[in-house]
Amino acid sequence: GNSKSYALITLSEPLRSDVAKGTSVTGKNDAGNEVAGKMYSTTSSGAVNVKVQYATTDVQDSYVQCQVGVLVGEDINMSGCFADGENTINIGGEVYTYTYTAATENKNGRTIAGFSTQLEDKLKNGPGAPYADFEYFRKYYGTSDYADQWVNAAFEGGRTSFTNGNADFSQYGLEGREQIIKKGTAYMNVWMYTIREFEDALDDCKRGCINCNDDPVHAWDEGVCFYTGSLEGQDGAPSGYLLHQLADKRSLDFKTGGPDGTD
Repeated sequence: GNSKSYALITLSEPLRSDVAKGTSVTGKNDAGNEVAGKMYSTTSSGAVNVKVQYATTDVQDSYVQCQVGVLVGEDINMSGCFADGENTINIGGEVYTYTYTAATENKNGRTIAGFSTQLEDKLKNGPGAPYADFEYFRKYYGTSDYADQWVNAAFEGGRTSFTNGNADFSQYGLEGREQIIKKGTAYMNVWMYTIREFEDALDDCKRGCINCNDDPVHAWDEGVCFYTGSLEGQDGAPSGYLLHQLADKRSLDFKTGGPDGTD
């Protein structure tokens, strides 16, 4: 709903020069407190529509204080969003006047659907392609975005059209389709993108260069985050919804849990 939170702002004058992805951006919230961010992507001189990604912290409960995206009701948090309406913002040392509507122009750059729909580009055509784990699934289903198609067919109560492994969700009631959507979202969409992050880490790793490996470490951390989720806690207690929690549950069936892998 609000992952990779960013503001889409409109400048009152065009950018005076090219601005690189990651360039520091600062502004104020509605209370007058400083809000920090960075350029979401490299943006050319002359542009007036600018994406600014909000800064995050390592504290899960308050890692970002602008949480809008597609959230609704009391889940929305705009305390750390850039001030609504017309205000000023500093982009890489240059001050600009901007306008935007905080309630509708704070968006999320990452979606679980995107975990599936982006696989064609990131895994089929990635620098280390072909990736064996991804190819097993792509060849079986006959498409790269099989997970997204699966979930959407369940939402619609329709049929999939894969090469193998098809399902007709019109045979299921709302309770059955609810479970299919939940499981497909967590265990199909998230799973393969987790693999993608680990593959990305391996692709980025450079042997013999002690100062060149921040990117692979970051990618590996992302893979662990997507595998674990935000609710497990430091002790890995059974309170999450993603793959770590699935492994905890199924370890009881296969006797692979516990410190010795026998519980």
